[in-house]
Amino acid sequence: MKFNAVIFDLDGTLIDTIEDIKDSLNIPLQKAGFPIYSTDSYYYLVGDGIREMVEKALPENKKKLTEEFVEKFREEYQQRWKLKSHLYSGISEMLNSLFKMNFTIGILSNKPDDFAKIMVKTLLPEWNFSVVRGHQVGVPIKPHPASSLKIIRELNLQSEKTIFVGDSNIDIFTAKEVGFFPVGVSWGYRTEQELLNAGAKLILNKPNELIQFLNN
Repeated sequence: MKFNAVIFDLDGTLIDTIEDIKDSLNIPLQKAGFPIYSTDSYYYLVGDGIREMVEKALPENKKKLTEEFVEKFREEYQQRWKLKSHLYSGISEMLNSLFKMNFTIGILSNKPDDFAKIMVKTLLPEWNFSVVRGHQVGVPIKPHPASSLKIIRELNLQSEKTIFVGDSNIDIFTAKEVGFFPVGVSWGYRTEQELLNAGAKLILNKPNELIQFLNN
C-alpha cells in the first residue's frame, strides 16, 4: 500500500508539552487548596481536551467549579505554554524527510485550536503544514470523526493512503474511525500496550522509523 499523507497528533507525539500543562493546572489547584498532580498523573489527565482534564483533576465535591478552573488554566497556560515545551528528539529530521518525499502533512490535536496554531507556528516554524487543527468550539473532540472528515475533505485525502500518528488510544481510535492507517509512538504519554490494545498497526520507537517504514 502506497501512502501519500501523514496526519500527526501534537502533544506527546511531536512536542513534549506535559510540564507546561502540569504547571498551568497545578498552580490554580494549589492556590485553591486542592490536591496537585505529578507528571506521571498528567499523562492520563491529558488527551481528551481541557475541560475533561480539569474535571478529572478537581476533587469529587468540586466538579461544579470545572468551567472556572478551565479559565484559570487557560490564563496560566497563556503565559507558560512555551517555557518547558520542546520537540522530541528526531522530530525535525523526520519532518524534513517527509517534506522532501512530498507527503501531505497535517496536525490534528485535542488542544484548543488557538493554542495548537500558535504552538506550531512558534515551535515548528520551519515546516509548512497543509493543515493545523485543534479543538474548535462546537466540534466534537477526537476520537469523534468530525475533525478528521473535515480534513479529508479540505485536503482531498484518501483515507486508505493516509497515516495517522499519535501517542494514545484516542489517536488510534481516531484513525480507525475514518480508515487512516493507525501508528503509535512509544515516546509519548501512554504505553505501547495501550496503543496495541487500541489497534495500532505499527509502533514507532524513534521518529526516523516512520521514514524507514515508508521506504520499505
